[in-house]
Amino acid sequence: MVTAKNWIFGAVIFATIMASASIAADTVQGLLNDPAYAKNIRTKYVRSNLLPDGVAFRSILVLVKAFNDEDPYDADFMVQSNMGLEGNESIVFKDLLLASLESLKSAESTVTQEMACEFGVPRASGEGVYPLFEAMDDAVDDLAAASLETLLGKLDADTAARLQQWLTIQKVNVVHVRFNHKEHYATAGMSADVSIANICISAESTNGRMQ
Repeated sequence: MVTAKNWIFGAVIFATIMASASIAADTVQGLLNDPAYAKNIRTKYVRSNLLPDGVAFRSILVLVKAFNDEDPYDADFMVQSNMGLEGNESIVFKDLLLASLESLKSAESTVTQEMACEFGVPRASGEGVYPLFEAMDDAVDDLAAASLETLLGKLDADTAARLQQWLTIQKVNVVHVRFNHKEHYATAGMSADVSIANICISAESTNGRMQ
């Protein structure tokens, strides 16, 4: 079922792929070179220093979480290597990153569901769904930028500078794509109305479990 977290279908579900995951990166690169998909792209950053800081930040958060789920020691080493922190300092900073991701994911879910649905009913249909989905994409990127600013505000100047340096390095390891949804859905032969309806069904189900 499509949820507010993955309304973009196809090979790029969340649209940000770490180049270190070679199979995923190669798949995305193939899509970028495929005229059928390339014409659907609204914005793209391919291992580019121009990648927005917030997008780079979210990719770091996701990467740290993935490593931590596999082996916390590997995640600790990643933080140590990229931040130049030692011992307990790196563990504390890793926990800050993981907490940032959880907060960001919650905000993404809330904001995108509110944008897509009202009392469980889609706010748009037909042609109106496509610009709404693009606005949801942009909102997710804006939330990532806000999450980064929130964390930077909690850090001392030296630690903030170290994180900025990590962001700079991360940018050239990321492929980030946002689609023109009307063209993308037409190419895939799928229904945007079905996608937005599923988002609202998922949101109602989640809200029902929380009540």
